[in-house]
Amino acid sequence: MKAGDYIRVSAETQTTDNQLPAIVALCKARGWELVKAYSENASAWASGRQTIIVVWGLDRLTREGPLWIL
Repeated sequence: MKAGDYIRVSAETQTTDNQLPAIVALCKARGWELVKAYSENASAWASGRQTIIVVWGLDRLTREGPLWIL
């Protein structure tokens, strides 16, 4: 199964260095291939971006169901 990751920090003084190794380890343990990385350095509050993701149905977000990350 192919996976993408999303990592974010909210301040210029922070780094994503502690997040990626944990994601890589999880993907490896589950047998997933990590194929895409998304990262951003921005405060969710200050950037004005969304804080809620709305989908028409959970199957549009994932075919694995709502508990797929457990």
